[in-house]
Amino acid sequence: MTAAPGLPISEETMPHVLVQMGRGIMSITLNRPEKLNALTPPMSYRLRNILKAAARDPQVRCVTITGAGRAFCAGGDVSHFSVNDPDDPVALRSGSHPAWAEADYTADRLRERAETAFLLHCMPKPTVAILRGAVMGAGLSLAAACDLRIADPTATFGTAFAKVGLSGDYGASYFLPRLVGPAMAREMYFLNRRLDAEQAERQGLINRIVPGDELETTGAQIAAELAAGPPVAWRYIKQNLVAGETEQLSDLLDEESRNMIRTMRTSDAQGAIDGFLNRKPVAFAGL
Repeated sequence: MTAAPGLPISEETMPHVLVQMGRGIMSITLNRPEKLNALTPPMSYRLRNILKAAARDPQVRCVTITGAGRAFCAGGDVSHFSVNDPDDPVALRSGSHPAWAEADYTADRLRERAETAFLLHCMPKPTVAILRGAVMGAGLSLAAACDLRIADPTATFGTAFAKVGLSGDYGASYFLPRLVGPAMAREMYFLNRRLDAEQAERQGLINRIVPGDELETTGAQIAAELAAGPPVAWRYIKQNLVAGETEQLSDLLDEESRNMIRTMRTSDAQGAIDGFLNRKPVAFAGL
């Protein structure tokens, strides 16, 4: 694999978020294993920019995200939970502003970083989370935002926000009720309920459990299958699924119908239909 264009992975640029690109797959690794890949503001901004680039790059057909070492992501680094975090490149430095103005400014910066979850969930490419160890707080949000989630038996899932007196961010309160149901989501928030891998699979939080020594290989196989699929169809399938989370049935049927005709008129669809009818191999070009 090679570094994605415009996204260098050298130690000098951003050692805590690594990016590789190969065969249509953008592989992202949170690389702060000594801190269980806990997110800092620079990591979140970097991740947001990487995902923005992936969303608009036609060479990227699938995105995977994982963590280095023994955890996916333990959430946000609590040592950085400060209005004037010195490591936040856009933090408000002056103490002369009124409290409400500082709160609004800081909330806007957090919202910018939380765009990572939106991009994973809504970008017109399939996204896959490859999980082991701690999947907590914002890490849980990032994993839940992905289209598919696979985990090894060591994975543990929790919100962890209330333990430090916080309400939560990065979209977990949107994703969890839809994945595990409103009752379990409330238990995970209010009672700090943690789910092990088997419980997470039963609750619908992850798609499958994979033996630890097969996790990366299985993740790569899934990503390769998605990357070889029809990019235009993936775009509109994701659009339909995201719309289905909030739209009324009548509106969704309208959107599905439009998207069905759009995809039906692509060269990819015509070639695939011909291949299906005549038992010929099919390759999707994204056209």
